[in-house]
Amino acid sequence: MELFLDRSSKEPNYLQIENQIKDQVYQGKLKPSDQLPSIRSLARQLNVAIITVKRAYDDLEQEGIIQTIPGKGCFIRSFPLHQLEQQLEIEFKRNLETLILSARQRGLKKDQIEEILRKILDQKEE
Repeated sequence: MELFLDRSSKEPNYLQIENQIKDQVYQGKLKPSDQLPSIRSLARQLNVAIITVKRAYDDLEQEGIIQTIPGKGCFIRSFPLHQLEQQLEIEFKRNLETLILSARQRGLKKDQIEEILRKILDQKEE
């Protein structure tokens, strides 16, 4: 499992770790019962505090993505594909709502936002 931290990002390190692990699960790169690196080894690998990785793992466990087995480690949980898709949809919607709110606060109108979304969606279909 490869993770990279963007030190110039405004996104906190623990959130970057969480999102990259989730992305790898959604893409099928991490499969049910795959073991994650220990908190200490991942902290050393990424050159971050142990508490940073622990926060990411704790959040992932609360979301049901991973399971911690005392004395053994953290593992990707097994769950149905539709559950993964639902989580991805919820997360996407939350992120989109944040972006739309930010755009409105900066003065973009509904029709401008819709046009931007339409252009982006049209580009991806080509």
